[in-house]
Amino acid sequence: MQREGLVRHEPEPMSQPLLITGPTVGAVSRQTARVGRNDPCPCGSGRKYKRCCLGKGSADRYW
Repeated sequence: MQREGLVRHEPEPMSQPLLITGPTVGAVSRQTARVGRNDPCPCGSGRKYKRCCLGKGSADRYW
């Protein structure tokens, strides 16, 4: 149904696809080896990491 005074416009086809790009992020690498659950704790207590600082988040300052 066409209303009086209104004209329907068809969209023009795009000549090139629209590319949205953001800032590029490089790969993240660690300076030291990652501490495993069964490795000695980096805080120096001599206990396993999973029994010492795993849940505390305090071992983050040691790597």
